[in-house]
Amino acid sequence: LDRCCPCAMTHSKCLVTAQQNAAYAALMPQTSSIQVFCGLQGVQLCQLVLKASTLQELVDAVSRETNIPGDCFRLLWGGAGLGAGPLPMPLLRKSDIPVKVTLVRINPAWAAALDRVVASLVPELPSIACICDGPALDLSGEVRTCFAENRDLALAAVQYSGSFLMHFPEDLLHDKELVSTALRECGSALRFVPVPLRRDREVVLVAVQNDGEALFYAPPELQADAEVAGAAVAQVGQAMRHASTLLKQDRAFVFEAARRRANTFLYAHERLRQDKAFVMSIVRVNGDVLTHVPQALRSDKDVCMAARAYWAGEGDAPPSFEGLVRQGLLLEPSERAKLAAQAVREGRPT
Repeated sequence: LDRCCPCAMTHSKCLVTAQQNAAYAALMPQTSSIQVFCGLQGVQLCQLVLKASTLQELVDAVSRETNIPGDCFRLLWGGAGLGAGPLPMPLLRKSDIPVKVTLVRINPAWAAALDRVVASLVPELPSIACICDGPALDLSGEVRTCFAENRDLALAAVQYSGSFLMHFPEDLLHDKELVSTALRECGSALRFVPVPLRRDREVVLVAVQNDGEALFYAPPELQADAEVAGAAVAQVGQAMRHASTLLKQDRAFVFEAARRRANTFLYAHERLRQDKAFVMSIVRVNGDVLTHVPQALRSDKDVCMAARAYWAGEGDAPPSFEGLVRQGLLLEPSERAKLAAQAVREGRPT
């Protein structure tokens, strides 16, 4: 045989493999893009194809797109400010899915003070000693004074991390705009919000849309609010634990929640969980609910057939490709990846 490589493949087979790899590479993403969101309002400001390799080049590109001077904003990614120099490799990785970064408006006059505050509250390399008695706690009084003296700085800081609310003086904790901005970044910071604002429906709604588990910190009357609890459950199914008992018994609410998030059915009232007709109606609109029903019904032929009908496209709703049973924990492959996989299977180059 005509051997061409240590893997003992023939020349012809190796050539086909090389063609398949080339076809796959040609169909894979060739660029990466970035979506820039306003930290204050949560709206998208612009989207650009990433050609920069350093922070300054990215700042210049964003400045051209938004008409905001580069020294009047900071860019955050993953809850932390992008540092000077080369951009992190995950930002440069080519992908069909754009990377989201947050733009925080600042005043150059207090930019250095903001950097000091953020650095003191979020140390780069936290240790047990730092957490217990480090600078984050030693400087808390100074930071609190800094926030009290400059509301705009406080507003910029909570766009870095909503949990900075814990360091706010009492008067700022009653500032609805500031608190809402913090909760838009970190919903669980609702625990630091005083009771009067915690009873504000709009404030709690912002929190649960970011983190459904924040429903735990909402007052009972809002845990019983179908819209607020529904928004929490839509964000994360486990938030169903914190909904009121009445909502857990409400057929319409449980049906809609389970349709969107299958694992919410784990926390429904036991009477509904044992209702065969109700379970069948749900699995016909979300087959993944089958994994969360009681064992007796999970083995029931009629219930299983209802789930089968859903996945066969004969249920009461089209199959969802986000389902855990169908997709595991993987993301839905992009169109490019699907075409590349098909090309590899068929052995055709492009």
